[in-house]
Amino acid sequence: MKYKKVFSFVIFHLSFFFLFSCSSPTENNKVTFSGTVTLADTTDYSGVTVSLYKPVELDTALVRINEEYPNIGVQISQETEFDHREHSPLYTTTTKTDGSWKIKNVKKGEYNVVAEKEGWGWKYNYGISGGGVETELRKEMILKGDYNNAITIEAGCFVSIEENTNINASLTVMPGAILYFKNNSTLKIKENFNITGNESQLICFTRDLQAANAKIIFEDNNNGILKYCSFNKVESG
Repeated sequence: MKYKKVFSFVIFHLSFFFLFSCSSPTENNKVTFSGTVTLADTTDYSGVTVSLYKPVELDTALVRINEEYPNIGVQISQETEFDHREHSPLYTTTTKTDGSWKIKNVKKGEYNVVAEKEGWGWKYNYGISGGGVETELRKEMILKGDYNNAITIEAGCFVSIEENTNINASLTVMPGAILYFKNNSTLKIKENFNITGNESQLICFTRDLQAANAKIIFEDNNNGILKYCSFNKVESG
């Protein structure tokens, strides 16, 4: 009788141990992502799609070269290599009226968080591992045709170049702006320009994936500064 009690006691504790040892790692391997997206020029922040993507794998040889020779001029990072349109999201949701969003039961790890909405473009937050993510999307700016007055593109703006565009006066582009080429359009800059991002906010030139002939042309006789920019699929210029 004594041995049966001891045996039952051991079985009970083994069952208790395996129950929690099997369930706890699964629970501990999940996190919650949340945040808020605000939209410029409106008070209704609903309908923004927020998605989590796996970061792209960087070429290890180029990463090593960047580390050994940081001044070679060609740096690669998530900022230069990641394009959400080439990948499928691992998790996705949409914002409420107040701009809040939440994604539960996300596998632990780092993700690139993408917020996007028609008319406001998109914005990336790189290497996020959980917690709150704050994002602001500015109303899409459209460029097309000829411009004879100075143009300033504010920080974080999303600019659609919808047809051939000539900037006949000075152009200033601030950090974090995205210039998005549609319909095989060409952007010709004829006067002085200051297109200057920074290490944490590159200025991105990209295109519609179907617009293979997008171009940027800087006239030979103008002067300007071009720093901390990423040219994503804008192959000619």
